[in-house]
Amino acid sequence: MIFWDRKKYIESNPYFTKKNCPFCLINKEKEKWFLYETEYWKIIYNKFPYYSKKHLMVIPKRHIIYTTELNNKELIDYKNAELYMKDFYKDIDYFSFIRQSTWWRSIEHLHYHYLPWHISYYESSEENIFRIKNI
Repeated sequence: MIFWDRKKYIESNPYFTKKNCPFCLINKEKEKWFLYETEYWKIIYNKFPYYSKKHLMVIPKRHIIYTTELNNKELIDYKNAELYMKDFYKDIDYFSFIRQSTWWRSIEHLHYHYLPWHISYYESSEENIFRIKNI
């Protein structure tokens, strides 16, 4: 699987709305980024990962912008996506995040990021520093 440079992606792509949303077009039979789905959610590899090839995203199948637009069935089914993520990262600490605004999003479509979290700790004479290891 080929991953692209995130900086080039940001510089070369417009802001994606419902009219040109790549998440709405993801088809499990055709899309190599597709990983898993539940009744209301898709799980894909992030094509432009922040720092790890294990950067995944959970995306509602319905094009919505904010979490407040999720209905009860989608909210309940989200647990199934979370269970998949727990299994996917079973031997790795991980974290997830979502932006509740459209600021700095490249895609309007709501999406949750999941990333492995490996910390190496070392002490310097001046301060304690945490670093994320790329896995």
